[in-house]
Amino acid sequence: MMTPDHRTLRLATHAGALALAAGAALALAGCARTTIENTLETNYAAADPGAQVNFWHTLPERSAVANDEGLHGLFILADGSDPHSTYEARVADARARGWIGSSWNEPANLAMQRGTLAAAVAKIVQLRGGVMYSLLPGPRYATRELISRGMVPPGSSENQAITGLEYLGVIGRAQDVITMREAQQATQNASPDAAPAATPDPNAAPAAAPAPDSATGAAPTTTP
Repeated sequence: MMTPDHRTLRLATHAGALALAAGAALALAGCARTTIENTLETNYAAADPGAQVNFWHTLPERSAVANDEGLHGLFILADGSDPHSTYEARVADARARGWIGSSWNEPANLAMQRGTLAAAVAKIVQLRGGVMYSLLPGPRYATRELISRGMVPPGSSENQAITGLEYLGVIGRAQDVITMREAQQATQNASPDAAPAATPDPNAAPAAAPAPDSATGAAPTTTP
């Protein structure tokens, strides 16, 4: 069942598909990595839904997401809330979960790289990647895997900064994957003797249209 914090996240990321579409164009031009002034508040109480809503709804206006902001959002995605009150604690926990490397030690207000976000999201959604990601599950190949699944704007480099709008698109798509997985698990738990259903892939290419009828030239009808 989705927690109240996850419902807030779903509300905030309702425009995730639009964000990815807009982000595709921005990715081609790139986004210089900068130090961000006036970062958003991330140390509010977990029980303050108003502060969390403000966090998510302010992100689209940001030209880049700071590392502290990005990690804060990742903990909400993974756990429903951020249990940490300091950036140092977020970094330590992110290291322990394998979201970032053991030597990763960037400033809180430095713009987050797309590769950093992609590597963390890949861990959170339990990505089963290709051969290169399996061998080198770091920012570069995590970014490529998420691009191939439509979760990161095409043309992205792992070294590029990510805008607030693009960040929301990635988080929203990751939440979709988590929600579908949880729904499948709930169905299997409710019917333990039933054969496990195949997990729908939200990033799979659409099925090809049916071939026209050879006699009439009309496309065959299908029953919903």
